[in-house]
Amino acid sequence: MDKNASLSPMPGYIGRVYEKGWLALLLLGVCYFATAFTAAAFALSLIGLAAGELPRAIGLLVVTLVPFIGVTVFRNLVAAPRPSELYDMSPLGDWEPSKKNRSFPSRHVFSSFVIGSSPCFVQPIVGALVLTLGVALGACRVLLGYHFLRDVVAGGLIGVISGVVGMLIVNII
Repeated sequence: MDKNASLSPMPGYIGRVYEKGWLALLLLGVCYFATAFTAAAFALSLIGLAAGELPRAIGLLVVTLVPFIGVTVFRNLVAAPRPSELYDMSPLGDWEPSKKNRSFPSRHVFSSFVIGSSPCFVQPIVGALVLTLGVALGACRVLLGYHFLRDVVAGGLIGVISGVVGMLIVNII
């Protein structure tokens, strides 16, 4: 048997996270749940609007996609390293980030906040839940070692500003 082989009771990625302990599993679980809930809330908001107000549904889609593309381009230009690259550490979740230095701002958190602030205009309770999960997602991504605090704060601020400004424009048009 290879002496470097994992003795984890679970194979692959989950096994490596399991070896790091329950905290890594909990933080990753929160990340996955927050991401899935946000995607579902967005999809349901689009479907609900499309059924009765197609132009507004298209506006909601544009309000989220255009800033997402802008954040992606900005991340590529800034090329900020992740904590694991800068400090030669392994993230708690044992995820290996791409070596493309794209940490600032966090797109996961940006997406949660732009999606959470946009449905606030359509369904305030759902928007508030998504924003709350966005905060949890940001905290987990910092604790896991995927992002610096500045990455998630910037992602959240850009997301809220984009969502609110975008929905105001959609409501005016």
